[in-house]
Amino acid sequence: MDYKAKLVSLTFAAAFTAIFTAQSPTATAQTIGINFGATTGTKSMTATDQPGVIAGANWNNFSASSGSLLSLIDSTGSASTAKLTFNSAGVYPGPAITNTSNAATNKMYSGCLVGDNVVSEISISVTNIPFALYDVYVYSTLDFGQPGDEISISDGTTTYYSAGGSGPSLPTSLLQTISTSIGSPTVGDGQYQIFSDKSSSSVTINTGLSQHNNYSSDVYGIQIVSKSASVPEPGSLALAFGGLTMGGFIALRRHKTNVNRTR
Repeated sequence: MDYKAKLVSLTFAAAFTAIFTAQSPTATAQTIGINFGATTGTKSMTATDQPGVIAGANWNNFSASSGSLLSLIDSTGSASTAKLTFNSAGVYPGPAITNTSNAATNKMYSGCLVGDNVVSEISISVTNIPFALYDVYVYSTLDFGQPGDEISISDGTTTYYSAGGSGPSLPTSLLQTISTSIGSPTVGDGQYQIFSDKSSSSVTINTGLSQHNNYSSDVYGIQIVSKSASVPEPGSLALAFGGLTMGGFIALRRHKTNVNRTR
């Protein structure tokens, strides 16, 4: 490779590296957050609250025990195509059952949908999800149970089993439910579940094993988390390429000028 070609090649390589290195730290996952049991202002998420284990603002607040084809905004505050339909035995507007360092998480775990094997277990469906690939985080845990009482939650493919802790202290961190074996539940308070690598445009979550007038499987919130990082706008890429081309041209002109001066 002659000096001229090498100079242009190095200029292009350096420019590309600078452009895409600058872009990568700002790439963030887009989310849709849903907060149930938001019966009062103190239980509703503000636009800047980011509860749970995945960062994401602009949660949707719902106070009713059921709803059909409700519109949802995403973490940018923009309207999404997603629609929410849910049903439960009722809403529990109790005190927070967690004591984490995140006040928004404690707020979320202070109101919930309640499951009941006689009245109605909880069923939550989100349709028209705008993400090609995503994870679903469900913030669900046992309420009013005794050690050994077991509940379940499923997306129709994976079913998780959990049981409450011994108490009485409130958990200072959330516990991921990992057991998929009935009779061997994940034990502890303040649990959540992850249903990974979903690609369908809809997802349905159902609770199970609640016992009427004894203990219930409660759902406090849900996050749908895109697994595709945001990418630069096409206009930004065009502008970057234009600057890249101009940078190579200027470098080449400077090289020519310097060569001519030394002749």
